[in-house]
Amino acid sequence: MSKTKKFFSVAMMATTILWSMGAPSIVAALSVTNVTVSTTSAEITFDGPVQMLPGSLDGSIELGASTVAANDLRNNVFKTGDPLATRNLSRFDPYNMTTQDLMSAGNKMRIYGLKNLNLSQNTPWQLSIGANQIRHVTSTDVFVGGGASTTITGTVGASVDPIINYITNTQTGDTCLGYPCANVGDEVTFSGINFATSTSVVQVLWRFGEGSSATSTVSSVNATTLVTTIPTGVSGRAEVNITNLIPNRSSDFQPFIVWNSDTQAVMVGSVTSTTAADIDGARVQAFQSGQMGAPIGFETHSNGKYALLDNTTAAYNVEFITPPGAVKAAPAKLSSQVATIGTMTTVAEQSFLVATLGGTVTNPAGTEMIEGVEVVVHNNDWTIA
Repeated sequence: MSKTKKFFSVAMMATTILWSMGAPSIVAALSVTNVTVSTTSAEITFDGPVQMLPGSLDGSIELGASTVAANDLRNNVFKTGDPLATRNLSRFDPYNMTTQDLMSAGNKMRIYGLKNLNLSQNTPWQLSIGANQIRHVTSTDVFVGGGASTTITGTVGASVDPIINYITNTQTGDTCLGYPCANVGDEVTFSGINFATSTSVVQVLWRFGEGSSATSTVSSVNATTLVTTIPTGVSGRAEVNITNLIPNRSSDFQPFIVWNSDTQAVMVGSVTSTTAADIDGARVQAFQSGQMGAPIGFETHSNGKYALLDNTTAAYNVEFITPPGAVKAAPAKLSSQVATIGTMTTVAEQSFLVATLGGTVTNPAGTEMIEGVEVVVHNNDWTIA
């Protein structure tokens, strides 16, 4: 055998051994081809399939070890404003963001819940993905940016997602009529924008309990109004959203109380303000009088209405916390509100107050805003909070 043939045989053998041992992939480095950001969501498009964590994810993913998945929100650094300031992308309260896996529909991923960042149209934004943070779905050595960080910029646009402004019980003669609470089988009406205009291409999803979910039949829908009934099995403090199946866009989840009037108690009420931003998403917390423990809670809809559910007859102190973008101070605390099993109790309407204090919470260096911090102000003798 000639030297040339011997060399060719050895080279072929070496190549075969390398591939069998898992040599570097021939897939080119991944890149981000497009990013769009609206007041409610962000959509990231890649030029190839990237790693995505499976299943329905909650905030616990943010407590574990870092992953190389695109829907691990820690791998996406988001900034807005002029000058740019880091904004939290998180599944934890009060952000409650979710992600949608669209790899099969053009290698896309969508992040919902940006409403909780109180973004304004035309605001500058910047999205950065660090080196070796988001990986190809199968080629373990291929990352977005090819080992370098990736940064994309733009301005916030108008939302094209369905947006639920508020949900009300519209079951004639029902105890909860007009409020975000109902019994199984009751009619409820969603008010908002960007809804699908055909019942065949819209889905209403209810989440409740420990990982349970159900869909409900839509009886009528147009761009701003959807009517459905509470499906069998839903109970307790539920969360509900709308998905336009074409073009596959979802709303944020809104809270809603599904109660059993024989064994549970519900309190309903509303907050008011001359500024719409004050009453949309205000947090309502009820602490049992004289008791330690976690409160029962709700986030007001854009009409300022809320509902609180409990399984005991007891007196509660009801407190209010301002939502993102609020201009005025939260309403004063209400004391000794009694919830009674089998009864819907209406809490007195409360108004937001003219704010006399204001400021910004930042990191120790003063360079980044810290969002979602609860600030409680007391008078000198701590008798009013």
